[in-house]
Amino acid sequence: MTDYEKKLQEYLLKRAEEDNKLDVPSESKNIIEDILDSLDVPSSLFRYRSFNDYTKSELKDNYIYLSDIPSFNDPYDSLGFMTEKFMINNKFVSVSVTLLDWCLRIYSESRDIFFEYCKENRLRDYASQIFDHLDDTITNEELSDIFGFFEKAYQRLQNKEPISDFYTRAYGKLKKIMYAEYKFKKTSHLRIACFTENNANIPMWAHYADAGKGICIEYDTSPLNINKTKITDSHNKSFIAKLLKVHYTTDFKYTITGLSEEEILFSSIFKHKDWSYEKEWRLSTYDTSEDSTKQNSRFYGLPIKAIYLGYNNNEQEINCIKHFLNNTNSISKNNINLYRMTSQNDCLKPMPI
Repeated sequence: MTDYEKKLQEYLLKRAEEDNKLDVPSESKNIIEDILDSLDVPSSLFRYRSFNDYTKSELKDNYIYLSDIPSFNDPYDSLGFMTEKFMINNKFVSVSVTLLDWCLRIYSESRDIFFEYCKENRLRDYASQIFDHLDDTITNEELSDIFGFFEKAYQRLQNKEPISDFYTRAYGKLKKIMYAEYKFKKTSHLRIACFTENNANIPMWAHYADAGKGICIEYDTSPLNINKTKITDSHNKSFIAKLLKVHYTTDFKYTITGLSEEEILFSSIFKHKDWSYEKEWRLSTYDTSEDSTKQNSRFYGLPIKAIYLGYNNNEQEINCIKHFLNNTNSISKNNINLYRMTSQNDCLKPMPI
């Protein structure tokens, strides 16, 4: 077990044992920084790619595309689970009071519309006009309960009666709404490029490199092997980022910590254990700018060491890929070695071409 894995395991055990005691916003942040700094990064990492126009663009302009979380194939990816302790420590209770005030104002202004939607069994359509980021974890029954709560508060206000008890109960009623908002904001600003430790993983070739007809790119990780959470690419563009090793689990209860940049980056390491064969590493970036989806979706200039062509490519396809690579300046001028993966005995091995 590496130092990183040991510290991570100790941290998760501590979270499980001391959830009611641990000061999540302060203590966890310091522990997480220590965990991330203990990573022993391999000198090379690999990316499996289909040989399509997107990959050609990446190679031609020498960048790595950073994807957003909703486009990933794991429904648990980077989201985690909010414990009551987490929500309380991160002031969700006080936020719920402000949210209730806002909701009651909107509800009172559009109450007639609400009843029209209800007659047409379109409560969810109405709710989506009030809450920007509803997801399928919030059931129609829960929405009905929330709006029943609003109606009772509205009637109290109309009768000039106090609603202090409604503010006390607001957190319990609205916490799933707040959680959905948190998930949206987090995934909107978190972008990831995925790597792996091995260039001869047959399932990876099958799933991510066009059933062995794509390519695998070997990258030099030295520009990313730093202890800071700020990385600058070859275009002098700065990222709040970290190269991280994925941790595979079935328990996501303690994978969310605080809301700092380091803690959100940390939460991106967690995936379901069914994906453990991928041996994944991630360049995770966090960008809160309004133009985040366009501004920081490309990381330029990570050095390429070698390119491996898939074992299922025929000679015509090999020649087509070679022709493109040999006529791509970022590849040819750096004398990057090309290999073809071949099946030998019980494993894939690269052969120079």
